Amino acid sequence: MFDPFFPLMLVAAALAFVGLLWFQKRLKAASLPGTATISTIAGLWMLFAGGCAYLAWPLLFLGPDDPRTSMYVQVPIGPTSGSFNEKLSSMLEGEGFHPNSTSISSPDDPENPMYIVEARGVFTRVWSQNQLLSREEAFACGYRPSEEDLIVNDERQYRIAVTSIPFFRARAQATFAALKAELLRNGYGMSAKPLPCQRPA
Repeated sequence: MFDPFFPLMLVAAALAFVGLLWFQKRLKAASLPGTATISTIAGLWMLFAGGCAYLAWPLLFLGPDDPRTSMYVQVPIGPTSGSFNEKLSSMLEGEGFHPNSTSISSPDDPENPMYIVEARGVFTRVWSQNQLLSREEAFACGYRPSEEDLIVNDERQYRIAVTSIPFFRARAQATFAALKAELLRNGYGMSAKPLPCQRPA
């Protein structure tokens, strides 16, 4: 799927760069003290650099997930659908992250939403979402997908990936280990590969 965010981000950066060059020329032409001109120009360039760094931050996490800091988590029978998002968000807050939790429903199957958690910390990002099942797997697990559904969200299993920007892999590994230990203490099943599904409640 085409995402217009990144092209728009590049266009905005290019326009800001051109505008900054124009404004710099106007400042130099104005009859201002040399120190004030230099300070203003330096401040504007620092603001531009900070804005570019902020917008480019998501690009640092692009690429395949590290299998050493990824896992499949199975929710114990009993908790309601979506409660894992709340539990995981609470754990991540305890680790100093800022989680955002949401669910996305298809108009064709509003009873089977995808639950997602994204959390960002210092140089580190955590992503969680439902494990996806094919139609055949969904029927075998007790789901009843509509004719339009090619895939189904497994409400009892999630995939969690912890990533860090280059040179900070140790932080991703430490966060992964802390989450894994906390999930184990709370009775969640975990594996490096998808676990056998449970029938939905």
